[in-house]
Amino acid sequence: MRQTFCILLFNLWYIIGFAQITYSGKIIDDNKHPLPYANVVLLALPDSVFEAGTISDEYGSFSLYSNKPNLLLRISSIGYQTVYNKVDNKDFGIIELLPENQMLGEVVVKADLPKTRVKGNAMVTTVTGSVLEKAGTGN
Repeated sequence: MRQTFCILLFNLWYIIGFAQITYSGKIIDDNKHPLPYANVVLLALPDSVFEAGTISDEYGSFSLYSNKPNLLLRISSIGYQTVYNKVDNKDFGIIELLPENQMLGEVVVKADLPKTRVKGNAMVTTVTGSVLEKAGTGN
């Protein structure tokens, strides 16, 4: 009887000790649209050690699991300001990410064609715009 009671007590302690809490919420942008694929991370305080992480789904919703106390939630996405929230309860509700103040400027892509290429069984060299253009004729 005593052995059965001890086993039951141990199992109860095991279930309570390792039960994980589910933290959830929804992420939206400044236009109140769901923000998919945002990085959501739980950090353990005081040294910001990674505890759990996920990305938001296409509806902006996320769920994380942890059994540690004293956590910090970090949400980031490209083009938006990173948000940090102290974990006080299991449901974060709706979290709005604001656009980043710094945006990329104009991008110019430049490319050059190769001067020599293979065409059939011959190598063809483009003379226009190279040093060979001023070298004279092949005769």
